[in-house]
Amino acid sequence: MEPEAEVDNRRDMRVARVLASLISVVLIGLGLWSILSGTYSGHTSKLGGADIFLEGRPAVLGGCMYIALGLFPLAFWFKLQRHAAWWASACMVAFLGFLLAMLYS
Repeated sequence: MEPEAEVDNRRDMRVARVLASLISVVLIGLGLWSILSGTYSGHTSKLGGADIFLEGRPAVLGGCMYIALGLFPLAFWFKLQRHAAWWASACMVAFLGFLLAMLYS
């Protein structure tokens, strides 16, 4: 009976994996766009809808942060939870490293 339950669990994860992959594609695409163009523009609600515009190194580091964040949802594709946890941890460490580099540059 357990192999059937495992198959059903894999079927349930298909939707989550597809959605996680779509999120990854969007975030990685935004990061690559920011890196290749060397600019980043966005909006913030913290300052009342003010525009944010970054150029040069901060934009590249921001793009790398997007890529690290975009790789995070791919942890759904790992079969073992331990491997998924290591992947997610590595993505968060990379994200925080780029964030610190951006803050101190």
